[in-house]
Amino acid sequence: VVTYSDSASVLIPATKVRDKAGLIRRIQSIRSNGSTALFAGVSKGAAEVRKFRNHERINRVILLSDGLANRGPSSPQELGQLGRALARERISVSTLGIGLGYNEDLMTKLAYNSDGNHVFIEHSTELADIFNQELGELFSIIAKDIRIRIQVGKDMEIVRLLGRKGEIRGNTASFIMNQVASQQNKYVMLEIRHDPSLARNPDLTTTVEVDYLNPFNSTRVQSSMKHRFDRVSDPSLVEKSVNKDVIQEATLQISAINTEKAVQLRDEGKLEEAEEVFELNAFIIDETAKRYDLEDALEPAYTSNVADAKAVYDDENWEAKRKQLREEQSTIQTKQAVGSSSNRYFKRSDPDPEKD
Repeated sequence: VVTYSDSASVLIPATKVRDKAGLIRRIQSIRSNGSTALFAGVSKGAAEVRKFRNHERINRVILLSDGLANRGPSSPQELGQLGRALARERISVSTLGIGLGYNEDLMTKLAYNSDGNHVFIEHSTELADIFNQELGELFSIIAKDIRIRIQVGKDMEIVRLLGRKGEIRGNTASFIMNQVASQQNKYVMLEIRHDPSLARNPDLTTTVEVDYLNPFNSTRVQSSMKHRFDRVSDPSLVEKSVNKDVIQEATLQISAINTEKAVQLRDEGKLEEAEEVFELNAFIIDETAKRYDLEDALEPAYTSNVADAKAVYDDENWEAKRKQLREEQSTIQTKQAVGSSSNRYFKRSDPDPEKD
């Protein structure tokens, strides 16, 4: 347990939990004072994790804050760089922001870049449940240090990555995930393009390689597969090949990208433009839902974006709304569940208990 104010200090060093009552007494002695040396707190927490870091352990820092970082490095870019550095050591950081006084851009960037979770906690009474969820995930990790490499054929082009960060070099995209827990179903998503005017038999073969560490026996597991895309002109064949889960998740990933733009426009005082982006999101989601029979799956996302368009003008409640949007965006991009994310991640959209 690390506390941080004007500086960071170790209250309880990394240790096995034997004297639980003693640990609780020390935690209850914590008092708020001074500034918020958040960068130093995370760094010192990582140093404690680092003492026992190895292949058998899950290495994570859980950051809890209710205030703005104002001592030491304090920008989202600087904390994002720290997150990337820790990710290279296979240490993830989950960030828990309480109330309306913390910097959600900083917290989401730190969690996203280190492959951790970000949660907005409006009331402290939610803390126990959030910690239970976080620790429950840690106790169910089944794969670590996951490396994914996707190589597309020479006649295809990788346009962009949707959601999860990765690296594109020519016709190859590479991704790293810190860990995946039991019952989680994570994915990486590419948008690819093919020029239909190319030769009759273009190279449309894609190779996927996955390499990960099994934490139970510290052995690496490798697998690969090849897939060839078929080029067809029959509209009925195109329709039959549609994967609705992929359509749903791609729609939500694009929605998350647009939400980031809308929040930035609102920050710049461009309220009407921000409203238009949310309305565009709602329109795209609605049209996709109708075309692919995904109304039930995408309805929460549609309802949320309609409400977000109106919330742009609600100055009194915008801070809470902004934090909710950042949490949802971070969750969509990193804590995915194929075919169900629209129901899990837009939890605030419909208060009707019969529909919940």
